Amino acid sequence: MKLTKDKDKDGDGSGHRELRNVIRITPHINWPTLGDDDQKVDRFVHKLENTIGLANDGRGMAPAEKLITLGHCLRQSRLMVYELLIERNQRSGKLQTEPQKVYSEIIARLMEFSEGMFERQGRVQREFSNLQKGNLKGLQFQPLFEAAVDELDMVSLGKSPRELLLAYLEKIGPKYRNDILKDKRIWGSSCDARAVDTWREAHRILIEVEALEEGGRSFHAAIGAHQDQAWSSSNGGTATKTRAQERARPQEQWDGSLMASTTGQPGDAPGVCYRKRDTGTCDRPNCPYNHSAKVVAAAKAKKEAKGRSKGGDGQSKQNPVGYQAAWNDAAPGGNGARNRSLSRGKARKGHRGKGDARGRSSTPTAGTAGPGSSWDAAKGRRKRSG
Repeated sequence: MKLTKDKDKDGDGSGHRELRNVIRITPHINWPTLGDDDQKVDRFVHKLENTIGLANDGRGMAPAEKLITLGHCLRQSRLMVYELLIERNQRSGKLQTEPQKVYSEIIARLMEFSEGMFERQGRVQREFSNLQKGNLKGLQFQPLFEAAVDELDMVSLGKSPRELLLAYLEKIGPKYRNDILKDKRIWGSSCDARAVDTWREAHRILIEVEALEEGGRSFHAAIGAHQDQAWSSSNGGTATKTRAQERARPQEQWDGSLMASTTGQPGDAPGVCYRKRDTGTCDRPNCPYNHSAKVVAAAKAKKEAKGRSKGGDGQSKQNPVGYQAAWNDAAPGGNGARNRSLSRGKARKGHRGKGDARGRSSTPTAGTAGPGSSWDAAKGRRKRSG
C-alpha cells in the first residue's frame, strides 16, 4: 500500500512533484508576548515575524490574520495601544482596505516603547554583573554567559578576552576557580604547557572537573551499597538486606550473641535497652535495642556488680559517716576520746567549736561505741552495760 502519491505540482511537466502524506504533523508553537516589563520590542517583532512566516507552508499569513495574531501576543499598555489603533482605523475604513498599513502602523507605535541606548547599556551591564553560576552545571551556565557577552557586544560594551576570562572565573566561584588556575596543559599547536588564556579554555576545564566529581560521587555510592551488602552477607542475612533490616530482626534471634554487645566487645547484635534495664519498661516505639528478658537480666546484674566494685559495698559513697566511724576507732584514746572532742565542738549553739569539731557531726553511728558499751539515744550519751 502506497502512502504517498506523486503529482506534478505545477502541471507543466517540469518534474516538480508534491508528496501527499496520510500522517499529518501539527506542531504546537509558543507565541512571543510583549508586556510592560519587556523593553525588547525589536526582539519581540523579530520572533513574531519568524513564527508568522511558517504559516501556509512557509508563505506566511494574510495581513488581516497578522493583525489578529498580533493582538493575542500583546499585554497591558501595549494591548491598549493596539486596541486604540484598531478602533481608529476601523472607523475610517482603512482596516478593511489596507490591513498591511495598519499592521505596520501598530508595529511602529510599539517600537516607541523600546528602551534608549543609555537605558539598554545600563540594563545589559547590570545583568552581566549579576550573572552567577551558583548551583548550575557548567553546560547550563555556558549559554547564559554567552548571551550576556553577546548583549554587551550589541550595545558597544564588548570586553577584551582577558576581561571575559577574569569575569568568567569570578562568576563560577572559588570552588572551581582554584582548580582552573592550577591547571597547566598544552593548548592548540603550542609546545609549552601554560594556563588558560580565554574563558572558553576555562570552561573546558570546568566541564572536566565537574565530570570527575560526578564520577566520584557515583563511585562512593556504589562502594557504600556494596559494603552494606557485604555486612549483611557476613551476618547470616541475604545479600539484598540492609543494616536497618538486619537490626529489625526479632529479639530472640539476638539472645545467643547478646553478651558480645553487653560486655563492650565488638559484636553485631544490638545492645540492651537501658530504659528497659533501669525502669522495667520501654515506651519508645520501634526501639532498635534488645528487650529480651535474658538480656535485660544479664545487663542489670552487670550494672550492679560494677556499682559494688566502685563503691565498696555501696557504703563508701552513699554513707560517708562510715568513714568517720572507722577513723574514730583508729584514733588515739578510742571512740570515747574522739567523741568527747566532737561533743566539745558543739558546746554552744550557733558558735563553731574547737579543733576537729569544725564541720563534723558529733553524733556517732552504729559501730562507734566501744566493747561493753551502748548508746542511749534518749539522753544522747554512751553508757556502760554491766
